[in-house]
Amino acid sequence: MQPPEMSVVMPAYNAGRYIREAIQSIQAQSFRRWELIVVDDGSTDDTGTVAKLLADVDKRIRYVRTDHLGVAKAANKAMRLAKADLIVRMDADDISLPHRFVTQYDWMRKHPETDLLATKVRCFGEEVGEGLQVYAEWSNSLTTAKSIAAMRFIDAPVVQPSVCLRRSVIENHGAYRDGDFPEDYEAWLRWLDAGVCFEKINEPLLLWRDHGHKLTRTHSNYSEEAIWRIKGKYFDQWMQHHGPSDARPLMIWGSGRKTRSRLDYFGFHEDKHRISSYIDIDPRKTGQIIEGTPVIRPDEIPIESGKKPFILSMVGSRDARPLIQSYLHKRGFKVEQDYMILA
Repeated sequence: MQPPEMSVVMPAYNAGRYIREAIQSIQAQSFRRWELIVVDDGSTDDTGTVAKLLADVDKRIRYVRTDHLGVAKAANKAMRLAKADLIVRMDADDISLPHRFVTQYDWMRKHPETDLLATKVRCFGEEVGEGLQVYAEWSNSLTTAKSIAAMRFIDAPVVQPSVCLRRSVIENHGAYRDGDFPEDYEAWLRWLDAGVCFEKINEPLLLWRDHGHKLTRTHSNYSEEAIWRIKGKYFDQWMQHHGPSDARPLMIWGSGRKTRSRLDYFGFHEDKHRISSYIDIDPRKTGQIIEGTPVIRPDEIPIESGKKPFILSMVGSRDARPLIQSYLHKRGFKVEQDYMILA
């Protein structure tokens, strides 16, 4: 048998209802030179039975069982066993479309500057939650290295089971970390902070299943608080390395109680970053002083050379986000250089 060109890593825990379909979607790939490592993370259902039956008749599939370690450690174990230089992430409840692997393989061969390549996704399932659909549409809108990097502090800019990455990313920057945070988002932020180049195929090549037992629905590591904590950690690092000079005014777009409570995650209440003003469109707030900081209207933002502030948008409404970006762009503000979106 020829050595594999792509190693597919699939951690699986109590996925007996879906894993056959997930594995069969890999067997149906038009690209044939792959291996699949299934790490059964201590399942108590028939996950192992199904995976072993498929592995017995297809020698490209390796089945490994462990005690229940959690998804980060199970995925890392699979990656340590991988033989190929290209590593493909796949979840045991999703479906890869037949031309996914060949599309990602060809891109990675032609674009050596790309370190990690995701794809767009299409949500499916018995009942797709509105939140997952909204997130997928937003993630699908980020199709360039620049947009992925610039918008990474809003949410995870790529969907984990759509990812193909070079082994060198893990060797140089580490694999998943286990902790009280989403292991994928932490890895994306850490790797992007290190300069890893993310790209995305402008086509949905993964069917991303929603169901009631999805970890993002049930585990505290994927809670809103956990996401804000990890965003705060890596944004603070970004500010230290790439943020504005101390002489440049720092303004926060949004002055509501929820926005202000999130400032703690970013160290704004520890004098790390001093806020000169809040920006708001609510006439009941503009002109007020909140905790010693004035609230100004958008048209009061200085745009003159030497006075232009650095703006952090923390307005939680997804409808407001494009309006804020459009307003800033029209006034000469550039993402990462003059502003960042954090919500």
